[in-house]
Order: sequence, then C-alpha cells, then structure tokens
Amino acid sequence: MSKGFYLRYLLVSALLLMACGMSAIKKPTKVYLFGFTTSFNDSTVYLSNLQTVDSAWVDSKTHFLYSRDNYSYQLRDYLTGKGVVRPTVITMFGEKKSKVEKQYSKIRKRFVEKNHYHIEYIADDEFHFTAIQPDQVEKELTKAELKELKATQKKEKKASKAAAKAKKREAKEQSEAAKAKVREMRSNKEKK
Repeated sequence: MSKGFYLRYLLVSALLLMACGMSAIKKPTKVYLFGFTTSFNDSTVYLSNLQTVDSAWVDSKTHFLYSRDNYSYQLRDYLTGKGVVRPTVITMFGEKKSKVEKQYSKIRKRFVEKNHYHIEYIADDEFHFTAIQPDQVEKELTKAELKELKATQKKEKKASKAAAKAKKREAKEQSEAAKAKVREMRSNKEKK
C-alpha cells in the first residue's frame, strides 16, 4: 500500500470520528406527554391521559425526546395486548405543560366534535409511560468531559489538516519531480 493511501485513510477516519462526536448533550428532564392511537380498521380512537415522566432524556440542542419511537411502542404494545389490531400511535410531548395541554385539547376536539369518532380514554392506572434511559455513551457529559471531548476533536481536526497539507506537499513534490524528469529527458533528446 502506498503512503498516499494511508494518509487518505487517516483523513477519512479523523473526519468520521469528528462527526460521531458532535452530538448534543442529553439531560434528564421532566416532560409531559400523551399518546394518541387510531386504527384504520375502525372508527375508535384511543387517547391516554396527559402524563408526567420525571426522568425522560431530552436533547439539549434540539429539545427532542430521546427515543420517542419507543414511547409510542409502549402504548402500541399495551393496546395490542388489549386486542386492538394494528394500532397507529403518535406520542406528543413537551417540557411545558401548557403547550402539551393545548395539543391534547386540539386532538380531542378534532376527533370528538368534528369527525364523530368513538373515543376511548386510557386511564393512568391502566397504562403509564416509563422513561427510556440512553446508553452510557449517550448520557450527559460533565463540563470536564465536554472540555476534553472538544480538545480531542480540535487535535483530530488539526491532525487531519496537517495530514492534508502533507499529502498536498507530497503531491506537489511528485509533480515537480515528474516535471524535472520530463525536462531532463527533453534536454537529453535535444543533445542527441
């Protein structure tokens, strides 16, 4: 394998490592959520009560609930166990109770008043959402760990820039050497 291949491999590896390390910090937060379920086979709509989950993990950058699909799966699995065939579940959440209550009332109004669906409420004692814990790697970083991560990313970026410069310099040297060889060959031809 050539030296250029290893430099390219090093550069790509450094870029991938930087991309993997650029996720936002996740932190445990109190969230309010509810589940809304419908089945396209009948006109029954299932609606859980507005619930509080104290230790749900939220992305600090996007304010998005970690593993939101798994919260929907919790409700889907509960209803499937009750005999509902292929329920389609939507989980709505928020960090502010007033916003989630507004969403809850909109959904209730849409399906009760306007479309004449049969609505069934799921009581808290029947079903309750449980918090999904992220892997250890995805949990919140301390300030020291975050500082160390940024320093490592900075070093990797510096190393990848240096590798790119070295590659560029090597290519330039090879180009100059090739040009010199061509000039030498031309001058040898002219002498003959």
